[in-house]
Amino acid sequence: MAGALLVARVWFIAHRALDLDEFEHAHAAWSVAQGLLPYRDFFEHHPPGLYFAIAPLFGAPAVASIVDTAVRSLIVARAAMWLTMVGSTALVYRLGVVLRGRVAGALAVALLATSSQFLDSMLEIRPDVPAVLCVLAAIWCIAREEARSASVRPAAYLAGGAAFGLSLLFTQKTLVAAPGLAVALLQIDRRFTRAGLFAFGAIAPLAATAWWFHAHGALAPLWHNTVTISGRLNADGFSPLPRLVSSVVQQPAIYVLGLCAVAASARSLIRSSDRERGIVRPILYPALSLLAGIFVIGRAYDQYYALLLPLLAVLGGAIASDLAARLPSGRASAATTALIVAAAAISYVNYARTFAPMAPQIEEMAWVMQHTTPRDAYLGGSPGAALFRPHAWFYFFLTGAFAGDADYRALEAALESGAVRPRLVVMDRYFQGRAPASLLAHVTARFRRAHGDLYLRQSEYGSSTLNASDASERFDRPLTR
Repeated sequence: MAGALLVARVWFIAHRALDLDEFEHAHAAWSVAQGLLPYRDFFEHHPPGLYFAIAPLFGAPAVASIVDTAVRSLIVARAAMWLTMVGSTALVYRLGVVLRGRVAGALAVALLATSSQFLDSMLEIRPDVPAVLCVLAAIWCIAREEARSASVRPAAYLAGGAAFGLSLLFTQKTLVAAPGLAVALLQIDRRFTRAGLFAFGAIAPLAATAWWFHAHGALAPLWHNTVTISGRLNADGFSPLPRLVSSVVQQPAIYVLGLCAVAASARSLIRSSDRERGIVRPILYPALSLLAGIFVIGRAYDQYYALLLPLLAVLGGAIASDLAARLPSGRASAATTALIVAAAAISYVNYARTFAPMAPQIEEMAWVMQHTTPRDAYLGGSPGAALFRPHAWFYFFLTGAFAGDADYRALEAALESGAVRPRLVVMDRYFQGRAPASLLAHVTARFRRAHGDLYLRQSEYGSSTLNASDASERFDRPLTR
């Protein structure tokens, strides 16, 4: 059933609406494909891993001019996320097997596959998707090695560290798991050998990336955007309780079993053998670290929970298998089936309740491609339908407090002088909510609404006095330049 649930998600790849963040990440990857460098040439506060990894998917020139090609590139990118999610699920199964056996592994997968919060985030074009896989790979390297009776292999801890270092090249959120991993490694080996090997492996990809950006003159902006600005954003947080309570209510199986297992595992560590403690610690301690992070980091969105939920699934699957083993075989099978069916039903209800189609977004992208050229730049709060158009300003999205007053003043001056001359403005709620009144006045004086929240330069209408009905009639046909 878990496999069927994962396969069923394939349909959503090509039909579910793109999330706001997907527009940001896809546009950044497309910009890299055009030869731009993050942090130096355009603003980003996420690490660069995802953008360089998927940039080849958006490299074809037709992506910016043929809507079918553009949509195909987005679907392929989402399919890559789905495959990465399947890889993460496979690691969850292997961790469950190491911890308690095959039944525990299968139950862990079932719990994860019925978590709509996990699947919704992992189906999207997000850096968190490969980051989850990397963190699970790091934990798997440690747990599998501790389960072996043979002598320790240093390569396993180096590989685990490298996987964790790679996770930080996708998102800074995985740093929250670091204290748990560090404590686990230090308790496993008080001589610090394994922790040292893991740390060396983790530093290697980070150092290589820092060297590469330094060689391209972008190390300082990389640090500023991904560390300084991200830290400032997290300081301006919100209460995690509403989202946490909603998550537990909508996915009771994985949260209730997982949290019960966390408490039970922490209590049983004292009575466990050294080998058992070595296996459970690299799973339990990062889970505890990520649980604490919900209340510490300030901005625990669903994609943050995607790091925690696989570990809750592994621990929850283990405790569920223990409970099932205490029941007669017939009752155990019935109880397990009922749990999975109920969790799956709740999951599908959540999908149906939140589903929105991609078709309207495709229509808007088609309109942009029909009425602008691949060289026409846009200005806006989010790329939106202008996803595959060059951005006119360094800050190509305004969904957070990124640009300062001086940045906005410089933009206004550049617009007045003609140094920055966008043809298209995405007048969405983010642009209207964050742009200063003077900038909005400049835009409304020189641009006119053409389609939805898309505005074209007033000169595209032929004259500033062209009435609205004439403008609408003209925009029913492709514009010529």
